[in-house]
Amino acid sequence: MSCLFSEKNQELLQKKSTCDRIPPIRPISACLLAGHFMEMNPIYIGDLNPSAQQYSRIESEDGLELEELREVSGDASSCRPKALLAVTLLCCLLLSSNVVLLNLYIKQSRMTQEALQNETKLWKYETFLSHNNTALGDEIDELSRRNADLQNKTLALLDTETVLRGQNENLTQRLDLCWAENGALSAINTNLTASNGALRGHVELLTGLNRRLQGRIANLSHSENELLETNADLASTDAKLLQWVKDLEALEANLTSEVARKSAEEHDLALQYATLEKHCHTILPSFRDHGHHHHHQITSNNDLTGKSMYFPYGVNGYVTFQPEQVGALSSFTICLTHSADLYWEVSLLPPAGQGDMAHFQCLSHHCWVSLHRVSRTIQVSDMPRQSTGWNHTCLTWRADSAMVHLWLNGVGDQGHRESKWGTEQLVGSIVLRQNGGSGMVTNLHVWNHVLSSCEIRSLSAGLSTTSGNVLNWANLMSWQPSQSQIQLTPQENMCRASY
Repeated sequence: MSCLFSEKNQELLQKKSTCDRIPPIRPISACLLAGHFMEMNPIYIGDLNPSAQQYSRIESEDGLELEELREVSGDASSCRPKALLAVTLLCCLLLSSNVVLLNLYIKQSRMTQEALQNETKLWKYETFLSHNNTALGDEIDELSRRNADLQNKTLALLDTETVLRGQNENLTQRLDLCWAENGALSAINTNLTASNGALRGHVELLTGLNRRLQGRIANLSHSENELLETNADLASTDAKLLQWVKDLEALEANLTSEVARKSAEEHDLALQYATLEKHCHTILPSFRDHGHHHHHQITSNNDLTGKSMYFPYGVNGYVTFQPEQVGALSSFTICLTHSADLYWEVSLLPPAGQGDMAHFQCLSHHCWVSLHRVSRTIQVSDMPRQSTGWNHTCLTWRADSAMVHLWLNGVGDQGHRESKWGTEQLVGSIVLRQNGGSGMVTNLHVWNHVLSSCEIRSLSAGLSTTSGNVLNWANLMSWQPSQSQIQLTPQENMCRASY
């Protein structure tokens, strides 16, 4: 089958109205498409030509010879250009439509992309213009401010120029006056030159007189120096004598003060000795009746005056006291007299589950204080502690100052402060505990205030019988020892407790 159109068929194809509005298709492409369609569908093409269909049926039914079949084929091929024209038109229409649609879609896509790019460029340009406008506005404001400053400076310079002009005029006038004064001074200088010649003669005369006076002055200066040396020696001697007099007066005053102090101390010691002697004479007869037994039977459990609690070695027991006042304390003073060989501890216990305990204990070389779970160790090596016999120990505390002071045998320390000690202490019971050693404890008193230094010294010296208002050794509410080995004994050798 031929694949080329004739010139007549090509003209007919170009005149079709359906192909006028689409781009023309090359003949070779349409021919290839139509030929491929006819080869794939020969029966369909044959149906378009009745003669070809009739001869094909005769060939299949009567069994014609080869020459007749070729004649039928030759007649059928004359009808194929019509079918080829129809298929070509159909393909031309479809291809043209697809090409147009594809071109329209590509063109629309490009236009849409260009519009987006133009819109992006426009937005960037607007942003750039906005920033430029802002920067230009700032620059305009800055230039306006600078212009205003320049105007102000210009006005100031004009004012300065006016002032300088006035000053220049004044200086010009003063310069004229100076020239006039210079002329007058020149005349005066001429007169002085003339007078100078006359004065030189007088100077020479005076120079001769001055030489003679200097000789006389030298002689007088030598005599004056000798007198000054003599006066200096006399002044030094007088100063030494005055210093000796002052030293003697100061020594006399110190001796007088020392004599007065010694007299006062002697008087105080005499009074203390008399009081202690009276106290010993009052207490000792009752002790002599009981002998030196450590396990003394008492008649009253509330008044422990003249009695001590004895803690044997190795017991490590304690005694619980019921205080007269139960509740919160904003300050307190604890005082007791104890044997030097006994290590003890006094604890203020709050009511059950209502606060922290307060502990105060003393060993051989230091004491230990704990309030509101904050502890502090206090050294007593530099305090007057007795290694044998009795010692009197006191502890004072104030919540408002958070200060603790330790007193040992009438001598107090510098005090100790902790910030957490500034809280009230709850007291429900008081415990006296043995922490080692053995010995006795007596005159345990607790006050709800801080005793003065004078009161503590009087208690230590045995010159005061002040009783505690929280715990009173002479009037106990109740007390209970933890072991039966802790017993009451008479106070023996108490007259030596403060010495």
